[in-house]
Amino acid sequence: MKKPGRVGTIAGLHYQFPSGLALLAFTDGKVVYVESGYGLRSLASCFGATEGKGDLGKKILGRQIRYGTDFMNVMEWFAPVERKRRKVDGGRLVA
Repeated sequence: MKKPGRVGTIAGLHYQFPSGLALLAFTDGKVVYVESGYGLRSLASCFGATEGKGDLGKKILGRQIRYGTDFMNVMEWFAPVERKRRKVDGGRLVA
């Protein structure tokens, strides 16, 4: 049985307070919206980032997740595929 959702390697996180939505970019060029409260806190908790410290973007860069979106391309759920990081295009992150 095929697992639901899509798998992607995170290439970046873009958020401008107080928009309410963040953009999560993947190495395959796909972009999804993430709710800035619960969604970003969930990502931070999963990958060990400290809320309010500003390290979330660095901690999730190169991480691979399986995720699902709603009809407006807002991420509804995610699960880490693996705990190690992958190299991101441009050499910004080394495993």
